Amino acid sequence: MNQYTKIIAVVVVLLIVLYGGYRLYHHFTYKAPAPVPVVAMPTKVPTMAPENSVYKIAQSAKLGQYFTDLNGMTLYTRTWDKPGVSTCIGACLKLWPAYIATSAATNVPANVTVITRTDGIKQYAYKGMPLYYDSADKKAGDTLGQGLEKIWFVVK
Repeated sequence: MNQYTKIIAVVVVLLIVLYGGYRLYHHFTYKAPAPVPVVAMPTKVPTMAPENSVYKIAQSAKLGQYFTDLNGMTLYTRTWDKPGVSTCIGACLKLWPAYIATSAATNVPANVTVITRTDGIKQYAYKGMPLYYDSADKKAGDTLGQGLEKIWFVVK
């Protein structure tokens, strides 16, 4: 291996390590927003989604219609979960915060339930599947977790 090839190999390895470090730093330094009380939705709701106190429907050219919380933050499910059981704990929960259920929820749709996690926290579920946020989503309409690791998907 000549000198030039060694230099390129070192630069490539450094770039990979720096990118991985940046990605880890981004995920582990993100502070999940404090749970906000669930309040009634505005009266202007798409006709296919009855007014409720748990989710809203957002529209994307790429994804079609998908669920958000009442503040417009995208909701996800994890294919590894079983109906009624959240398997996202520890470091997973830091990257994918649970959509925490509050006692203020009224007018909850029939397909939405509240499950109790192994840590005792109440979490919303859609058709039995626990709902989460992606810590990488920074603003309403972000869907950065869609298809991530082929196990995280927006709720449609």
